[in-house]
Amino acid sequence: QKPEDTTCHLVTKIGDQPSKLAQILKDHGYKIKELQTGEISYRYDRISKEELAKVTYLIFTSRYGVHGFMKQMKSSNLDLRDLFDKKIVVVGKKTKDVLMQYGIIADLMPEEAGEINLSELMKQEVDAKDVVWYCKGISGGEKLKKALTPICQVTEKVMYENKPVHSKEMPEIKDIKSISFTCASSVKRFFDQIEEKEKREW
Repeated sequence: QKPEDTTCHLVTKIGDQPSKLAQILKDHGYKIKELQTGEISYRYDRISKEELAKVTYLIFTSRYGVHGFMKQMKSSNLDLRDLFDKKIVVVGKKTKDVLMQYGIIADLMPEEAGEINLSELMKQEVDAKDVVWYCKGISGGEKLKKALTPICQVTEKVMYENKPVHSKEMPEIKDIKSISFTCASSVKRFFDQIEEKEKREW
């Protein structure tokens, strides 16, 4: 009799909510183990109504940036009426869909998602008089800022931080068939937690 296959597919995730990717794989009959590598900590900085009034473009590159901005709007006693004259820009469809949950339809989105494509799109849109808020996490986004800084007034507005979570239940390599990473930070954090010998085996 063939021994039972006890190996599983590992899916990394940010936050403690069930992973959508993991659920899709489970629905297709795969045995899945989820591993949390990070958690989102939102910033509750106040947004100045006067400063926001000067903004011509708002850029969002993740769902966390959208949620973080909306939390800051609420804590600053502002609402959607304060965004009426601004162009809303998103990096891709997933971020666009999250905005729609708040009743906002994005004005601009590159044909293909990605920071470089977004940079090229924005370079065609803005000029020196434009005031751009780039709503982002504490790290990343250097290419977009570098592309926009010479041509418009761009400010990075940090909405959240993706903080590392160290798992107490790291799986053994022999138990894992494959691993799926959902973001770059998960790759680094996963390999930071395993031994040098295991890294070579992976």
